[in-house]
Amino acid sequence: VIFEDDAITAIKDCNNTMIEELSDMSTDFLYLGWCEGRLARPVPLCSHSYAVTRRGARKLAKYFEPCGMAIDEQFVKFAKNNWISYRTVHPFSYNNNYKDGFPEPGVKNYGIFHQNKYMLGSLLGH
Repeated sequence: VIFEDDAITAIKDCNNTMIEELSDMSTDFLYLGWCEGRLARPVPLCSHSYAVTRRGARKLAKYFEPCGMAIDEQFVKFAKNNWISYRTVHPFSYNNNYKDGFPEPGVKNYGIFHQNKYMLGSLLGH
């Protein structure tokens, strides 16, 4: 499980939800939280929280370009080329389970963890 420093828990029952999601992990890559980008669709964008299997980590290491695009854009490329399999957390894991104040109005964050880029992260739109 990987978190960026600006990932925040957006749901009430995080522990049980994470156990449920990770025990149902049948893909290389699991988006625990994500945002949307027009050019990325249908693949999610943002890499503030995700889980990766050992097999998935090997694939990421094989295809990753250290001096290439931003890492979340590389994940999109890997998925669109079918180099990794992915899914997002199940909607029942976060819908009707949000803490007060989530989802934030006008912010396109989804999932168990949201990106708190306004308080902690980039001002560059990443």
